[in-house]
Amino acid sequence: MVNPVISYGIELTRLDVNIYDGLPSKEKAALVEEIYQIIDEETKKQNVTDIPVLFGES
Repeated sequence: MVNPVISYGIELTRLDVNIYDGLPSKEKAALVEEIYQIIDEETKKQNVTDIPVLFGES
């Protein structure tokens, strides 16, 4: 099985997440939603309300 998340990291002002481009678009959309929900929940725990996230494909 191919790992759907290729890489992730923090840039100066945002979090970058690269997703495997071979996934069907419905799976990509679901994965993006799941990842963003996790980020949102975790940042709210630390009183951070706005985290820019850039999703790309590799």
